[in-house]
Amino acid sequence: MAYWNALRTAQKIRFARLLYRAVAGLRTLTKRPRLAVTKRRGVTFELDLAEGIDLAMYLFAAFEPETYGALRRLVRPGHTVLDIGANSGVHTLPTALLAGENGQVIAFEPTAAAFRRLQRNLALNPLLAGRVTAVQAYLVDVDHSEKTEVPAFYSSWRLERTEAQHPKHFGTLVDATGAVAMTLDSYLDRANVRGVDVIKIDVDGYECKVLRGAERMLRRDRPALIVELCPYALEEQGDSADMLLQLLISHGYAFFDEGTGERLPDDPDRLKALVKPDSSINLVALA
Repeated sequence: MAYWNALRTAQKIRFARLLYRAVAGLRTLTKRPRLAVTKRRGVTFELDLAEGIDLAMYLFAAFEPETYGALRRLVRPGHTVLDIGANSGVHTLPTALLAGENGQVIAFEPTAAAFRRLQRNLALNPLLAGRVTAVQAYLVDVDHSEKTEVPAFYSSWRLERTEAQHPKHFGTLVDATGAVAMTLDSYLDRANVRGVDVIKIDVDGYECKVLRGAERMLRRDRPALIVELCPYALEEQGDSADMLLQLLISHGYAFFDEGTGERLPDDPDRLKALVKPDSSINLVALA
């Protein structure tokens, strides 16, 4: 795992494409479809093996295993957990297991294709589906009274080469038809959610906007956070790694290594130095 984490994003994608070609070739020889329904970590998934996230689940029983490990450390039965950037539910559903019968997971995913796949995976797990609220929305920093143009988001990492992939993380833009824009604070108020325990947030550069729209909740609940730090993606959305880190520091958060739990420095420059060029890391932030 240390070797894998040392690779840049582009290197990981190239390796994943090699794995995909091997898996796809074997399944073609054995006349099996690219879609695979299989059980991983106690959850039944329908996996599209041409999607990078799904292939990781299929081969290694986890996408971002260190994130899953951090969720196992942080989530307790009865907790309310937010999965922001849920994609097809590869973290949502295992987290619902961790939260138990009295817990709940609220999964936010804006893109139409990933949201349909999330709903499909919930349907395959009826005992867990009752613990999960799936919301097709993108979280912003300011509520708008007027309808705003719906953007496209990166929620697909196709392992077949396609056009218009991001030059650094190789994601493909996917439309978010049907999604609504809202702040997290306004959603929690309308849904009468009065306590948030853990948040996993991975939204490819929109992290500052999501957290600025959650100021009341952060002050009130001080939840544990697992948050992606991707400097170039934040800059593409008009923010920066410094802004994200200072926002969390202003709320009294300290930073920890996602894999080891080791305390990390609070200094933004030292934290940014942990991120390889054109890549990202996930941080655990505890208030």
